[in-house]
Amino acid sequence: MRAFVLAVAGAVRTLGLLASFAAIVIAAWFWDDGFDGLDWVGVAVAFVPPAVLGFLWFALKELAELPDRLRRLPATARERRVDFERLSGQLREPGRRLVRLPLMLWRLRVLAGAARDLVTPHAPLLPFLSLPFLTLSAFAAGAAVGEIAIAVLLLLAAL
Repeated sequence: MRAFVLAVAGAVRTLGLLASFAAIVIAAWFWDDGFDGLDWVGVAVAFVPPAVLGFLWFALKELAELPDRLRRLPATARERRVDFERLSGQLREPGRRLVRLPLMLWRLRVLAGAARDLVTPHAPLLPFLSLPFLTLSAFAAGAAVGEIAIAVLLLLAAL
């Protein structure tokens, strides 16, 4: 399953990169022709499908890593517990607490961010449960194919 998800992610990344190149070709065509009022909107719209495909690629990569993350979850939780115990022990030590306070607050912030991954192991699944995201991704893939075709025609016309 992981290999299939990574293969789909690779195809999405390739399509996104080709669509990015196509958007650059379209933007260069608009630039050469001279920008008018609504041309900026057209160029901005041309860069939307590659951006959405980039988000989809990232979500697919995270989905492929989910089984390994779930397998490592108990060990990661134990590591975070040890880190919190070490930090609380350092906060209880007598001495220059005010001097160490900024560093301790920074480490606490880092540990809290790491604990968020423990609390939400299901997070990589959420984009694939969102109908708007899936619909937008499908439209972006279709628009990317259209952009690539337009860019090829513009390049052929430039020859």
